[in-house]
Amino acid sequence: MFARLLLFALAASCATAVWGFGMQQHALRYNKWRLYHQLTSENTPSAAATAFTANAIQPPDKKFYIETHGCQMNLSDSEVVRSVLLSAGYEACDVLEDADLILTNTCAIRENAESKIFQRLKYFNSLKTKGLKVKSTRIKRDNIIVGVLGCMAERLKDKLLEEEGVDFIAGPDAYRDLPNLLNAVKINGESQPGSTDTKAANVQLSLDETYSDITPVRLAEGNNHAFVTIQRGCNNHCAFCIVPYVRGVERSRPVQSILSEVCKLRDDGFKEVVLLGQNVNSYWDQTTLSTLGTARDYSVAPGFTKRSNTLVVNKSELSELGGGVRFGELLTLVSEIDPEMRIRFQSPHPKDFTDDLLHLVAATPNICNSLHMPAQSGSTEVLDRMKRGYTREAYMSLIQRARDIIAGSSPEGVALGLSSDFISGFCDETEAEHQDTLSLLRSIGYDQAFTYSYSRREQTYAGLFYQDNIPDDVKSRRLTELIDTFQQTANDRNNRLEVGRLHVVLVEGEAKSKPGCRAWTGRTDSNKRVIFDDPGNIVEELTKEEATLIARTPIAAQSDESSSVSMLANIGRKSTSKVEKGKYVIVQVLYGRGHTLRVPLTN
Repeated sequence: MFARLLLFALAASCATAVWGFGMQQHALRYNKWRLYHQLTSENTPSAAATAFTANAIQPPDKKFYIETHGCQMNLSDSEVVRSVLLSAGYEACDVLEDADLILTNTCAIRENAESKIFQRLKYFNSLKTKGLKVKSTRIKRDNIIVGVLGCMAERLKDKLLEEEGVDFIAGPDAYRDLPNLLNAVKINGESQPGSTDTKAANVQLSLDETYSDITPVRLAEGNNHAFVTIQRGCNNHCAFCIVPYVRGVERSRPVQSILSEVCKLRDDGFKEVVLLGQNVNSYWDQTTLSTLGTARDYSVAPGFTKRSNTLVVNKSELSELGGGVRFGELLTLVSEIDPEMRIRFQSPHPKDFTDDLLHLVAATPNICNSLHMPAQSGSTEVLDRMKRGYTREAYMSLIQRARDIIAGSSPEGVALGLSSDFISGFCDETEAEHQDTLSLLRSIGYDQAFTYSYSRREQTYAGLFYQDNIPDDVKSRRLTELIDTFQQTANDRNNRLEVGRLHVVLVEGEAKSKPGCRAWTGRTDSNKRVIFDDPGNIVEELTKEEATLIARTPIAAQSDESSSVSMLANIGRKSTSKVEKGKYVIVQVLYGRGHTLRVPLTN
């Protein structure tokens, strides 16, 4: 199929009970080793928010390396860890084998994720015991410190310390304490790291830790986009999910610290900000005066059930603050910082997509037309067992409202990018219930889908009360069917609806291409990946507002080449430019493959 590609650079302007989450701390007393922290049943904010100082330890030129696994929240957390260690006098290094301190920031959401980390721990320990082979000589690194951070540390605790050769563990709310934990394993002392009397741990969860006063240190220079964590923890307690037990209760970061960080990102040249949270659209800052005046009652999307309540710290003070700042208000404030900066958010729960929020996305050009709507299953019966708080019908109704409100002028709402999560083989899932999920995939037509086989987590409701009774081969076959169904519908939808459409693309970098060719890759406003040839010089240079106006033109006008050229001519000719990373361009592409929009590369 032939494809046309129109490219125009955009000027970048600056303008634990058995069930329920218990906050008791897991008292880690072991005879084999001394723990630096004796975790108690008290959960005072000060205990979890102990300030670190550069004088807490004096490392002798210690280099650290962080390996990050799992979700975007872990990537963001690693930026906090990097900031803490640099402030404590450590030096970051790019090569794991050169590090004196190796940290792995972990994911515990599925068994497969944990298995990969166990393999990495074996390699880390081999550097201590066998050493690193350099030519014909092995250099032992028995002074290496190995630390496990994040969700696996919170979930497995003693297993990591006893069986995996780990020197210390730190849960997601204990990163401030890293210098003290490292001091406890005697980096400068007589005992050698790895011996049984130098272990340390802090897996205390907090009611209020958000790291709002720590400036993240981002690893890669020249990136277009940055993650900004606005909310931590989750109160939803879905039956399959480990997050509330390893990340704690919901806490929201103060508005002003978020706005300050986004302003700095703007000043540093970032073009896209992704607001992060375990349940990002339930954000609620109870300490900041709302700009909306009188307080409004919290509501959920029609047909959805609110499964838990966020802890109200001070009701009288909250009333004086106009009910505090909810997610929609925060999103408005962030979007106003720079109209040239794209705003996305991840990962939401469908229940918190009220019509007000959908209208806000529709009305604000730099809030991307891309929503993540985790369905998990297309069967109402399975959703009930999962304790998701909605039915298949309520979910489909929400999707239709989102497409009508945000992308109603485009055919079948194609201007709104939709992604989702699905689990195959959940407890007691029948073949008919599996077919319900396949039919949901076909009916909705997602642009991206993240699919997984069910993995039992012992601390969850399903892990305690349900039987993991779907055979692995059945889970695998159903997972394959989910993936195949998604890919087929995404490919059909792109080739049927995207032909002739214009998209604003933020260029992320060069794409792999044939020898002698140069190609670029980037993402549309609707979060679809695009690959296109380097066109050489670009004559038109537009502002993002002008480009957005063109890209949101109805399909009838877009498919008419003369209309597109006429619109561009009316804007006027500006300076010549080239495609490069970080620029906005407009593409018109008539070729799709899978869930990626592609332009055939020239020979």
